[in-house]
Amino acid sequence: MAPPGTPIHAFQQRLRRLLEEHCEGRYTVFARAAGIPVTTMQHYLRHAVHLPGGEHLLRMARGFGITMDYLVTGEGPARPAPHRDQPTYLTVPILRCGCPGPCALRADVLPAQPPMPTMVLPAEVIRRRDHRLIAVPITDGLQAAGWLDGSRLVIDLDARTPAPDALALVQADGHCKMGYINPFLGACLFGPTADGEFEMLLPGTWTVLGTVVAGVVRLGGTDA
Repeated sequence: MAPPGTPIHAFQQRLRRLLEEHCEGRYTVFARAAGIPVTTMQHYLRHAVHLPGGEHLLRMARGFGITMDYLVTGEGPARPAPHRDQPTYLTVPILRCGCPGPCALRADVLPAQPPMPTMVLPAEVIRRRDHRLIAVPITDGLQAAGWLDGSRLVIDLDARTPAPDALALVQADGHCKMGYINPFLGACLFGPTADGEFEMLLPGTWTVLGTVVAGVVRLGGTDA
């Protein structure tokens, strides 16, 4: 634990408060949504003696929707001023997994009709706004460790080479699955958690459909 009064100690306290405000203190959920390794986030919270590097600070700031200055120092405006040429919010279509029957998530071209339900989320949480995005609800047929039924995970369909610690939507043996992958000699080690047990997916039996870039938990009928 960093000594009280040091910059890293103040940063860790601020980071814990932000995690409580945004995701009930679950740093694993935030790390996966922000694209930061879970073990690295745990290190920042408990053992770090220096501030994170610029890339991870930027991902944290974007994930919380705050400025870099506020994240690092606790000073200045907490929220960034919106750019006139950039949207403040994004509207993302919601698709449901239909496996083992016809499934829109496995289609080469996403359906345009009938009109799909949508969800709205802050634009700051998405790094690549030029990518194709869909939201997938977590149900009995499509589970993801750490996410409650009814949660909606935003999938970047153009991010098909996820890091081993990134949650991915995978088509395997004709079904959609959510989990963590580690390619190995053309095969794939696939598991529901980043550091738990994995199953072996043989070459030619799996493909990455996209990577999870954000998530929304539904509580009491409202998004939170």
